[in-house]
Amino acid sequence: MTDVLPAPPPDLVPLSTVPETRWVGLTVWHPICQVGEVAYWRPDDVPVALRVPSDEGDARWWYDVGVVTEVEADHEWGRPEVSFRTASGVLRYGAYALWVRGPS
Repeated sequence: MTDVLPAPPPDLVPLSTVPETRWVGLTVWHPICQVGEVAYWRPDDVPVALRVPSDEGDARWWYDVGVVTEVEADHEWGRPEVSFRTASGVLRYGAYALWVRGPS
């Protein structure tokens, strides 16, 4: 097993709790699965109904982490889309699916 990730920071909050004008430059985390505002960071934590059978018994931490480089309006849904740079390239997700460190 390679690329073992540490646990994500315990103080993560939805990106939407931060004013959009401050998003560029923030470090964001994207979980393996999310239902509403509940993030799941390991396959074993995902509700059974949403699990991928091949992920059963996998207790590793699974998430993407990177720095926000761009924010655009999603013309189809009307919600912000966020691009962020990771170690392996640029990913793009809806802002609702990203998490940031909470206020200290």
